[in-house]
Amino acid sequence: MLHRFVELKDEIKCALSNLDTGNLIMLTSYEWDICQSLIIVLQPCEEVTRETSGQRYVSGSSVIPLTIGLTSALNEIASLTYRQENNIHVFPDEVEMCRQDLLSEISTRFSNLEQSRTYTVAMFLDPRYKLYFESENVAYNTKKHIIGLVTTMINENERCQSLASTSDEPDNQRQKSNSLLWKHYNRQMQNVRPAGTANSRAIIETQKYLDDTVLSPDMDPLEWWRINQSIYPNLAKLSKIKLNAMASSVPCERLFSVAGNILTERRTRLGSRKVEQLLFLQRNKK
Repeated sequence: MLHRFVELKDEIKCALSNLDTGNLIMLTSYEWDICQSLIIVLQPCEEVTRETSGQRYVSGSSVIPLTIGLTSALNEIASLTYRQENNIHVFPDEVEMCRQDLLSEISTRFSNLEQSRTYTVAMFLDPRYKLYFESENVAYNTKKHIIGLVTTMINENERCQSLASTSDEPDNQRQKSNSLLWKHYNRQMQNVRPAGTANSRAIIETQKYLDDTVLSPDMDPLEWWRINQSIYPNLAKLSKIKLNAMASSVPCERLFSVAGNILTERRTRLGSRKVEQLLFLQRNKK
């Protein structure tokens, strides 16, 4: 739905840019207002479409924030303050209906986003958003779920370390365990364990992460985790599993659009091999 609205906005922009001074009189004042107002309404939709259509960065964690932002933007556009600041008169009825239809569709189709563990966990682990939820109950439950995942991870790591310590030791480690020089160290350190339970350590690590600085939306969360993985080791491992790029049909649609521009009525005799080569060059020209 949003992709089609963006296409419509681009078509309007293209049509307006192709109009010369002589043709402007063909548009009535009311029609001109409709075009300009529709572009304003569809601008946030275009931004959301571009954000969610990427293939080389994390996008799944942005689904909930973008939905909240789009709803807020569409409501803000209709406010008196926004119109006064941007010198906008009352929207034409057709554009106002479009804005209301957009809000209605978003409310209907995306009403259960915060019930999805996939989106909420990814959003929590994205240092740009963390607890940016509209519902405090969802924020609390997501934090509780993350603590449970980290607790399980800590217990699993300790179990693996315990199994590794009881397996066959290399000769140098066996020598140190039996060495008189290391006898005092072995006796003093054999009962030393991390303070607190796995759950308490998970709570501390999670809360420390929440208390850390929130990134700006234009920064890379994966790069942040790479730098801070030693500070939040368990959450960093979890982020590698849970942060995701959302599947989208946009790349395929872009490819079909390019093919449509290459294979036209005046170029119908191009062979399939030649079309494939032209598509390859077009997609990789940058």
